[in-house]
Amino acid sequence: MPENSAKMGKILIAIYSVIILTALGIVAYFVGGISQQTAPIQDYEYQGSIDELVTDIDKYIKSKPFGKYYITDTVGDISDDYAIRTTIELKVNRDLIEFELKVEPQNKTVKPIKTNVYLTKAYNKTKISGGYQAESVGIKPLVDFFNSNFVPSIKGLHKVD
Repeated sequence: MPENSAKMGKILIAIYSVIILTALGIVAYFVGGISQQTAPIQDYEYQGSIDELVTDIDKYIKSKPFGKYYITDTVGDISDDYAIRTTIELKVNRDLIEFELKVEPQNKTVKPIKTNVYLTKAYNKTKISGGYQAESVGIKPLVDFFNSNFVPSIKGLHKVD
């Protein structure tokens, strides 16, 4: 009988080990998927601070009959360096276009102040095309529009090769 108890104990330990390893694997899978970041579609540099860029975006939006933007996230302290995510919506012909930008300061001790701008989403809500990756279907005309319309309208913003 003690021999059967020893075998049963080993079997239970094996079962518990499999259950625990499976649970850890599932957690690792989801945490890895959530924390994974997609590379930006394109990188830009702005000659100025984040506040100046937001002011320029506001001027651009006000020049469009059906444009709006909103800041969706702020990371950091406003009195120091901080980063933002912003969404820009534009009505272009009959299409509703949406761009998302991730904006973060470069080293603030270096003058003149420069800001990194990343195009993280280009999406046509009307045609349901574009997305978060440079290879997404329908993204090229959206990025071309962004580069030919938005970028030249924002003084000091240029594409980084």
